Order: sequence, then C-alpha cells, then structure tokens
Amino acid sequence: MRRTWAIIGSAVVTLGLVSGCGTAESGADPDPAVDLVETDVSPTSTPLFLEQPQGDLDELPEEAAFASADPASVRYQGMWERQAVYLAVSDDYRVELIVGVVGDESTWASNSSDGNVVIGLGVGDTGEVGSQYVPHGSDDPPEGWTALSDFIIVRQ
Repeated sequence: MRRTWAIIGSAVVTLGLVSGCGTAESGADPDPAVDLVETDVSPTSTPLFLEQPQGDLDELPEEAAFASADPASVRYQGMWERQAVYLAVSDDYRVELIVGVVGDESTWASNSSDGNVVIGLGVGDTGEVGSQYVPHGSDDPPEGWTALSDFIIVRQ
C-alpha cells in the first residue's frame, strides 16, 4: 500500500529551501527528495489560484476533513497517480496542498506554509517530494517534473 507523507512541516525550513539554503550553491549537495523549485513571489502576496472561480469539483471529500482549509478557498487541481490534488488557504494565507485517494481515508495528507511560498508533499516509503505548489505558476517545470495544473507540478 502506498503511504503519503507530509514533507517540510515547518515553513521556516520551506523558506530556507526556497531561498537556496541546502543547495549546491551553499556548499551542500541538493537533496533529491526535497528538490523544491525557487520563486520570487512575495510570501505576503495573495495566492493567484484564488482568482480562479470556485467550481463543482472544488470541495474537499470527507476523507480530507482533517484539513483546516477555508471551504471557500478550496480549488481542485487534478488527478495524479490516482490521487486527487487540492489547494486551499487557511489562517491568514497559509497555503495548503492536500492530496489523497478519494474513498481511502488512509491515503490523505497535507502540507501547509506560512505565506504564499513553494511547498511540497512527499509520497511513498521514501517521502520523496512528488507534488509541489508553485505560486508563480507551472509554465516552466524543471526537468523530471510536469505541470498538473496552473499551480501544481508533479514528478514524472
């Protein structure tokens, strides 16, 4: 059975990774399990995905009731490896990436950030980051990644 893990629970760690800490430029080899993209979007900016109108699919399933998301902010992003992917906002623009298999409560996980910054969510036994929220948009995903939606990239 596939397990899903939340990676980088602390926004401080996330911000450090996004700003370049822990990369080859800082003297350490990058960790392939946590290869978050970089962004120049301000952490205090309003997430652009909120500009997309809410539709019929933009409601978290019962299995994701643990998420502290504001229901009015939930946006469905698509399916990846049998998992539904959602973005939402809670607590003064804490962006939440929420992923799981609809109908299987044991597969749901989320990760959130302090502000509008890149966040990743790990998958499998290794916890390797498999999906990322990219606040600047997914037009140019790095090698080995593909755009799932305007703001989500997933590992190929």
